[in-house]
Amino acid sequence: MSRANGRLLSSHSLHQSSVRGLTDCVQLCLRRFEECSSIAYDEDSQTCDLFASVAGKLVALMFPANVLLYTIPYRDCTDVKQRMSVESGVYQIKPCSSWDAFLAYCDMITDGKAWTVFQRRQDGSVDFNQNWQNYASGFGDLNGEFWLGNKKIHKITSSAKYEFRIDMVTNDNDTYHVTYDSIEIGSEAENFRLNLGEYVGVKSNAAEGLHHSNESLHYHNGMSFSTFDRDNDNLRSYSCSILSGSAWWFNKCSRTNLNGKYKLVNVWDGGRSSYILQFSELKVRRVI
Repeated sequence: MSRANGRLLSSHSLHQSSVRGLTDCVQLCLRRFEECSSIAYDEDSQTCDLFASVAGKLVALMFPANVLLYTIPYRDCTDVKQRMSVESGVYQIKPCSSWDAFLAYCDMITDGKAWTVFQRRQDGSVDFNQNWQNYASGFGDLNGEFWLGNKKIHKITSSAKYEFRIDMVTNDNDTYHVTYDSIEIGSEAENFRLNLGEYVGVKSNAAEGLHHSNESLHYHNGMSFSTFDRDNDNLRSYSCSILSGSAWWFNKCSRTNLNGKYKLVNVWDGGRSSYILQFSELKVRRVI
């Protein structure tokens, strides 16, 4: 129990919004001081009251809790949904402390979870045959078609375990989705290598053959990213990126390519048949 804004608060008096505020107080305190104890949050005044150790001395402090909004950005869309908003849209996130915060689109609806989206195709308005630097940094409109950027995807997926989901609509207006239990994109020094987890059948409605190692996205697992100006595929004589007019984790060359020419080469391999897509969305959700 601690005194906040002139009155005592116990853990039993903290409501849901206050609990988030209390957590914020703890995080902010630990960033600034050697040791924190007896921390409380006053919902009415939105202030934190605490005792903290400064230069070995215990001092009493009080400060506005909303300072946290400017000093500790949300880690990903899961944090945004839990602490800020349940509305889908563009938000600022910061996956790790060594990186500057950046904007990302959060899907707060799909499967009732919070997904950080890193690719969307929906109308062909953006050219996805971009060079290495553009794919590394990102391009397009976060409210429309875009690629978030391989550097950002690496920072997100290497910071924790992330579930990976792909939503698709074919040219025939059939809808599909597939889920993998994890995904990690390597660093630029690793050529943004794709490390894909296991296909999760109970969370997918696409063809059963997708989990076979020689079909669909698993055919590309372990491959480096390739663009027309940086060839990292397994073909010796040709560039898969130049041949297909797109950038992807090419093997020899592709079974699946969601960055291909819109409604022509943006293909999902369903095992028994391939689907040309009019819509695709690639997104991740933190599970640990």
